Amino acid sequence: MKKMIAMDAGSTNCTLKIVYENGASEFIENELGKKITPVNILIGKKDGEEHTLIGEHAKDQSVIFPDRHFTNWKREMGSKKTIRIVDGKEYTPEILSGIMFKQKKKEAEEYCGSEIKEILITVPVTYNAMQKEAVKDAGVLAGFERDNIHIRLESDAAVKSADAHNNFRGSVCCLDCGGSTTDATVCNVTESEIRVQFIKGDQNFAGKEFDNCMVNLVKNIITENIKASKASDSQKKELIHSLNSLTPYAAQELKLNAEKAKEDLTKLQKTAFPFCFAKGEKGTTNVQVTKEQYEKACEEELLPHFRQFLKELKDEAKENGMEINYMVLTGGSSNMPCIQKEVEKAFPDSDIRVKNPEFSICEGAALMALELIGADNSGRNQSDTEQDRAESGSGKKFISACNAAYGVRAYVDCEDESGNIVERKKVCNLLYRNSPLPASFERQFWTHEDGQKCVVVSVYESNLMNESVLELSQCTCIAQATLEFKDKLPKGSEITIKMCLDEDYVLHTEAFEKTGGTSIETSVTVTNGMNNEELDNGKKVVEDIFDRNAG
Repeated sequence: MKKMIAMDAGSTNCTLKIVYENGASEFIENELGKKITPVNILIGKKDGEEHTLIGEHAKDQSVIFPDRHFTNWKREMGSKKTIRIVDGKEYTPEILSGIMFKQKKKEAEEYCGSEIKEILITVPVTYNAMQKEAVKDAGVLAGFERDNIHIRLESDAAVKSADAHNNFRGSVCCLDCGGSTTDATVCNVTESEIRVQFIKGDQNFAGKEFDNCMVNLVKNIITENIKASKASDSQKKELIHSLNSLTPYAAQELKLNAEKAKEDLTKLQKTAFPFCFAKGEKGTTNVQVTKEQYEKACEEELLPHFRQFLKELKDEAKENGMEINYMVLTGGSSNMPCIQKEVEKAFPDSDIRVKNPEFSICEGAALMALELIGADNSGRNQSDTEQDRAESGSGKKFISACNAAYGVRAYVDCEDESGNIVERKKVCNLLYRNSPLPASFERQFWTHEDGQKCVVVSVYESNLMNESVLELSQCTCIAQATLEFKDKLPKGSEITIKMCLDEDYVLHTEAFEKTGGTSIETSVTVTNGMNNEELDNGKKVVEDIFDRNAG
């Protein structure tokens, strides 16, 4: 029976389901019997032999081995940045994600007893082409073929799940407040269709910022306690210095305590934990934090930014002629009362719902995966309970949207400062942000010089929505392809360029030269993705880790 993994690859936690072509789907538990796996990796070493911990065990051991621990690398995807070197080996975001994906693939295959060759992975709406390519690279490192790796947006998946539970009609905004990003998908929902109108994201406001806010608050509380203590001035100075220059071990302990305290204060009025930040009796304290203190700190550091995000979201909805009927909050950070209050203030007339924030994206991803494999629902319980409907979906057609704009570099007539017409290189957009997927458009260009032997098709990406012509500095070049002519062409010969972005966010570009009938057609390969050598080396790193763990 055909099957597929559907994964919510979050920055803080990872969840997955297996879906089957008979319509059945089920959450897969990790080795601890839990559906949620913390996104943590620790490269341990014992008696000279490396061993790798993944998930809860890695997080627990991170205080002891902070210099061998990895987490929260999601924002760095696509950068090829080395997060840390351990035992002479470089660990990039792609390799770390490959390790996580392979672990989840292993758990799924052990559960069902056979190989699973296909996977659907959710990503933030803010991910550009390079970051999406990096996710696919990680999937290849985990053992999947690139063509069997499907990309979907996190907030799109959350909309799919929310509609399955609620069977919406009208305008719906799904706001995903996760660990590394805040994403929104705004759509119109009818009896037969979910059509995305626009998407919006923020990579600088998420759970990570709330954790950092708690860390800063705890340090401020300890500092004030030191200043009010009976210690001598020299002791106070030394203690404050130790607090502001924590060892890696103490810093990691504080980070974990801050994360736990943040979660506690979603339900409690106050919380406390012991913390050792310096040598001696006075270097250990019992930190007490109240909900009021934390919300005040969030108000000063974070909430103005979130209010601006919500304002822009509401304004864009109005520009699209929409009044949002339903606001669905998902993602771990949506459990925070201050987040819920801000949404309520910004959208007082909307029906606001917070339901199953830890699992809704994975549930939506599973519904999308069921559609991809052509599930027939013969294996599903037909009792028509809410849970059954949620597992099979509402049956509505889902139409997503481009999360970026794409164009090509070309010479454009422009007016200079003196009013003269001059030629300058610009980016001419072909596919616009928020266009429905699959998106397709073609445009005519002309050769720039007499005797041209070829044209280089340079593909650019930007986050700007409705501009037809952009400066090169406003965009990022993601790929190039060359169209070589049979014969030299005179200036002004017509070149047709067509672009298509499919539901997997694979960008196809075709260039056709009319005079000689030559053409090129290609799936655009992002220029800074991992090359074959890097993929082979990365696969070896990942495979070696699992071989050692198996031994």
